[in-house]
Amino acid sequence: TMEQQSVEEEQGVAWGTALDRIDFKDLAFCFQQYDSAYDSSATGRVIDYCGDIDHITWQGMFGLGNTATQAGQTSDGLSADGTLQIKQLNMHNKLLDGTLVNAAEIELAEININGIDDINLEKISVLKFALLQDGGHSRHKHAVEFDRLGISGISLKDTRSLEVKTLSLKKPVVSVARDNSGAWKHEQWLPQPVKSVDTEQSDAQATGTSPASFNVKLGSVSVSDAEACFQQAEQKVKGKSQALDYCMTLDNTEWKGNAGIITPSDEQAVTFDISGNLQLAKLRVSNNILKRDLLAFQTLAISTISIKGSNDLAFDKLDLDKVEGLELTNTDNGHTVSMASVDIAAFSYRNNVLAIDRLAVSELGMNVVQNKDGSLDYEQWLINTAGEETGKTQETSARASESVRIKLGELSLDTNRMVQFTDQSVSPEMQIGFKEIHFNIKNLDSGEPQQKSPLELSAKTARHGTVELKGAV
Repeated sequence: TMEQQSVEEEQGVAWGTALDRIDFKDLAFCFQQYDSAYDSSATGRVIDYCGDIDHITWQGMFGLGNTATQAGQTSDGLSADGTLQIKQLNMHNKLLDGTLVNAAEIELAEININGIDDINLEKISVLKFALLQDGGHSRHKHAVEFDRLGISGISLKDTRSLEVKTLSLKKPVVSVARDNSGAWKHEQWLPQPVKSVDTEQSDAQATGTSPASFNVKLGSVSVSDAEACFQQAEQKVKGKSQALDYCMTLDNTEWKGNAGIITPSDEQAVTFDISGNLQLAKLRVSNNILKRDLLAFQTLAISTISIKGSNDLAFDKLDLDKVEGLELTNTDNGHTVSMASVDIAAFSYRNNVLAIDRLAVSELGMNVVQNKDGSLDYEQWLINTAGEETGKTQETSARASESVRIKLGELSLDTNRMVQFTDQSVSPEMQIGFKEIHFNIKNLDSGEPQQKSPLELSAKTARHGTVELKGAV
């Protein structure tokens, strides 16, 4: 009887169901949402998505139910042990007539779930992924793309702690763009918020709850053939028309170590526990309007990185090789700045003290060019901003620099490249500068300006003059 069933439910009767295999082929689905329950016209639609999946397969065990406890209570039971495969997933936004997401294949291998507090996956693999059609830079069809994503060793404990052992990404693309009104192109894909921020805050205050802390731990990361682009449609800034169009390419990124992030449950700041080694290879940042490179380098290696928070970071060594910056616009071969290498040893920033044991620059080259119209070549790289904002930024930066103590054990510069100024506004053009510089200074400390710093300088000018200086400052 209904009365007996009610008594049994109060005593915590166990129930459940289990599946060993699930197969769906040519699966199609749609979802629509309207402004009003009484308006089902095409103009009243605010969400209209349709999707399809060629084949979805689950192989293994899947169970859902609850278990009676000795205390007469029931506990939810979710269990799984198997592999999920999805082939050719596509979701289409009918209002925008564009693809929200497309993936050739998704695999979640060796899933092991023993309740929502114990979820483990051996591997996640995603092939040929694309997100937000026409939501980014004009040179890319989608705002986000990649050829392959691999994640292994995933573990979620107590719904508050996520651990990932390795992550690899091949040919990722991230592109963003803004129109001439300042609106981001990807915003057209974002749903309108149901509640205002004030309402959500008042709800949290009413319930007296605060978000629980969450811990994330990430192991090794490998990214190859990455590209990121930013595009700003032409705008008028300070009465001048300006458009921005930059792309960055990076052949390879390798992180070996551990990265932990803890979001506290109260109002305290997010804390970090990051340690490891980072390597970047062949970075290039290009201005697609000027058709010139803003920055390029061959390799960047940082060893024994340690980050405990925003005011506690250090590394043992930084090596930066074959650097070029601000490519000249009036020639096909030349840069405003170039360096063979930059080496930093024993860097740390703690308690507003920035300390470097040694900074060495090798083969520095500079060529500041004044064009025939009288403008400086590097000025074409400057971005116009509102004068008031620039003033505030400079004021803020000045205050920040005053509060940071800088300690430098040794600074050295050795170069046989030209460091010069070229004036092309006169005929014949004029060049002045140095063809060789050797500079060394030790024991710099902004907190102790009275401290003596030994200095040595030896240089040769472009017109066969020499400069020799030795002493202390």
